[in-house]
Amino acid sequence: MHWRFGIVVAVLGLGALAVAETSDLGYRVDADWPSLPPGTHFAEVSAAAVDKAGNVYVFHRGEQPIMLFSPEGKLLRSFGKGLFTNAHGLRIDPDGNLWAADSGSHIVIKLSPQGRVL
Repeated sequence: MHWRFGIVVAVLGLGALAVAETSDLGYRVDADWPSLPPGTHFAEVSAAAVDKAGNVYVFHRGEQPIMLFSPEGKLLRSFGKGLFTNAHGLRIDPDGNLWAADSGSHIVIKLSPQGRVL
């Protein structure tokens, strides 16, 4: 599962890059991952986290700040509109809940995997 996180960080955190396959680590860049619907884009991405099922949560500074992608890169849902002023950090606890830090409001919000504030 952790290889997906590495790819997300490489692709989202560094923007466009030319990376060759790294045989020692087994990573490869998939330039087509994730698949965003037309008109959808990332703002500044501040964090990403992978759940036990291999789904990837991306935390960015856009209108819907949390985007959930399947392991294949399909957007499953997005949520969090109006909850954050400056997306900063994201972690998943052992129960699958999200902990999202906002550096603009100086808060941490606990969310269910469906996006409900807990």
